[in-house]
Amino acid sequence: MPGCVEVKLVSQSDIYTVVAKFNMCAIDMSELVKNVKGPSEWYCKNGQDCWYNEYSTLKDVFPDNIGLSCKVGECANEQDYLDVQPIKKHFSRLTELYIVLVMIFFVGLIWILTRMTMRRQQKIFGDGSIRLNEDDDTTYFEDEVKLSQITFDDVSYNVNGKRILTSVTGYLEPGNLLAIMGPSGAGKSSLLDILARKPKRGVISGRILINGEVPTRKQFKRISSYVDQEDTLIGTLTVRETLMYSALLRLPRNLPLAIKQKRVEDTINELGLTHVADSYIGVPGQRSLSGGEKRRVSIGKELVTSPSILFLDEPTSGLDAYNASVVMECLLRLARNSKRTIITTIHQPRSNIFKMFDALLLLANGNTVYFGPAKTASQYFVGIGYPIPADYNIADYLIDLTMNKPAPNSAAPPQQQSRFSRNIPFLKRRAASSASVVSTRSLVDLQPNQATHADDTTSSDDTDGIISDTVQRMTQGSSSFAGDLDLLSDSNHLYTLLESYKNSRLAGSIRAHIESETAAADTDDLRSQPYSLLMTYYAENAPSISLRRYFHELSLLSSRTFLNLYRNPFLFLAHITIAIILGILLGSLFWQVDVDLSGVQNRLGVLFFMCALLGFASTSALDMFSKERVLFMRERENGYYSPASYFSAKVLFDIIPLRILPPLAMGSVSYYMIGLNSNVYVFLKFLMVLVLFNLVAAAVCLCFATGFKSVATANLLANLTILFSMLFGGFLLNKDHIPPVLSWLQHLSFFNYGYEALIVNELKDITLVDKSIADIQIPGPIILSRFGFDGQAFWKDVACLSIYLVVTMTTAFAFLKFLVKERR
Repeated sequence: MPGCVEVKLVSQSDIYTVVAKFNMCAIDMSELVKNVKGPSEWYCKNGQDCWYNEYSTLKDVFPDNIGLSCKVGECANEQDYLDVQPIKKHFSRLTELYIVLVMIFFVGLIWILTRMTMRRQQKIFGDGSIRLNEDDDTTYFEDEVKLSQITFDDVSYNVNGKRILTSVTGYLEPGNLLAIMGPSGAGKSSLLDILARKPKRGVISGRILINGEVPTRKQFKRISSYVDQEDTLIGTLTVRETLMYSALLRLPRNLPLAIKQKRVEDTINELGLTHVADSYIGVPGQRSLSGGEKRRVSIGKELVTSPSILFLDEPTSGLDAYNASVVMECLLRLARNSKRTIITTIHQPRSNIFKMFDALLLLANGNTVYFGPAKTASQYFVGIGYPIPADYNIADYLIDLTMNKPAPNSAAPPQQQSRFSRNIPFLKRRAASSASVVSTRSLVDLQPNQATHADDTTSSDDTDGIISDTVQRMTQGSSSFAGDLDLLSDSNHLYTLLESYKNSRLAGSIRAHIESETAAADTDDLRSQPYSLLMTYYAENAPSISLRRYFHELSLLSSRTFLNLYRNPFLFLAHITIAIILGILLGSLFWQVDVDLSGVQNRLGVLFFMCALLGFASTSALDMFSKERVLFMRERENGYYSPASYFSAKVLFDIIPLRILPPLAMGSVSYYMIGLNSNVYVFLKFLMVLVLFNLVAAAVCLCFATGFKSVATANLLANLTILFSMLFGGFLLNKDHIPPVLSWLQHLSFFNYGYEALIVNELKDITLVDKSIADIQIPGPIILSRFGFDGQAFWKDVACLSIYLVVTMTTAFAFLKFLVKERR
């Protein structure tokens, strides 16, 4: 500024007035004036001896706070040139009435949409009465059910160098029921997973054939289904709805709805669930279906696709004797009536359940102790010196027999030695009388009706062959019994069991049968390249990208999620109710805040509290997803839907009711009660930032929910992240006082963007009044600058919040797709 003026800054009618005495043009004072801040006085005498003075009182109240600028011989406060007005302190009842009417309108709209959706749901699920059109093809499922024999040859499994399964071999024909038994850790579930071609860690070798051929994964998925040990059902759905959703998601989209409904009703009848078809599954703490009924519903979810091979992992686990029998009777009917091939693991079944099985595979330490007819298993073990007591359940005895682990150089109890010794002469006589017998028949070779009624005469030939072969090796000293092994020692009984089966006629006949079945199968590549490596599995099993399929799945999953939310509205109502109550509470506590400096503090405080409240309330997303984590993994693995459609449905029906409506309700109720900026445009921007901030907080929590299996860990990390963001939000710590080396941390805080946007939106265009000394007007930008906020950063903060939302949502989806997988 060339020249100098005598300036005196005084307060007059709440407007700063500049009094210019005279102009001087001899001295360039631009640099000096540029650094002048606060109310002051300038004096110059004849263009020389200029000096500057601040009012000491105002300096104490507003140190270094009010900036000045000089133009053409005239000095004025730079804030006088901003379009700011003193805030009007008033409470508009008419505005509040408008807000209430809008809220009532949206509540009514939601109610109408809900009723329309429920009517549509009722049309889809029906009431059990099916009306088929004349052109509906009712033979679809009859054509789809194909008789399938499964053969597994020399299956081995290693994890980190530890042998889990060793050369397990067997087969099962259509219409038969196979039980895989053994003590805990024997490898039952591992074998079942491998047969069902589930993704497994480690290295798998061997051959698995269907009708003598190696099917592709897509073909295998079409003909098989897998039922897990634990029931993962949505408690708010009925039995019919649960099965219908499974049918709608898994059956071809072009199949008429009536055909799908008929298939669901047939499944309900097959499983004996007609009396509970319209009953809710139930949630813990409420009256619900029995354990056996839930297990049958889980079976029904996989049965609606009419698979020819059904795998079940301990279907009777956790059930009482009656329900266990009912479940197994259902499986027996499915095997007999529909000629399905059913393989199940089971621990210690009751004697009546054991009699339902056609074939038995007994494992110990991953090795085959016995594979053959279930009804002749007792004769086999009698033949090798382990008779089953008359009052003993055969299944319990076999489990106890395989649980005794070898202990080197351990002597056998006298009663064990005498029992086995007494059997040796008997075994020799049986072997001599049947030395010429060569039997290749086993129970798994029989038809279902023959298997059920197999007599002792039929099975004695097999037993004779087994005994002949085994006794000859034990008495003559086969080379397979290496070393000076004491066969009568209890410590070596497991080795005896394994070698007895390995060298038996039964094992030889099974091997011969499998070799004849697999002779034409080209499976060399399968041996050298294990099929179940995770990367290979997911590359081959990746669903094809189809927008029609995506929107079909999205529609069904959205419908299911909405139905679950509608019937369990506690969380939604809790969010809305708490938001309204807190809105009223905040409006009452901060009722019509003043427009002085204390009002600034209240404005800063209430906006920060809103952000903190919404941030911590978003942690409810953690528990919401964790409850469905296992359900998602299993349904994804069984081909119900893709991760993209599931994620979209969850986001859609979590964000709208729980992340948008609560902040809208709280902000609308409290805004004008508090007395914030009454400009409607400012009010709408306030709501926009509040909603966007809540979405970002929920997305951050969703990242932890999908990235961590443990809810406690996810909850801890989410809360720490929110607290960290609060620290750099600008309320607890002034941004200007953050050390430069750590200043980059504030850019990671979503509180930094959300809180600053709310403060700038509120204070940028208003003028506050300080009455501590005199009525001095303080423009809002000065307050913003004092607290380290950028008065021009509103839209930049909104853009940063939007980017933050996109990044966190993308990260959450990536975690869901690549981390939330079923690993066995």
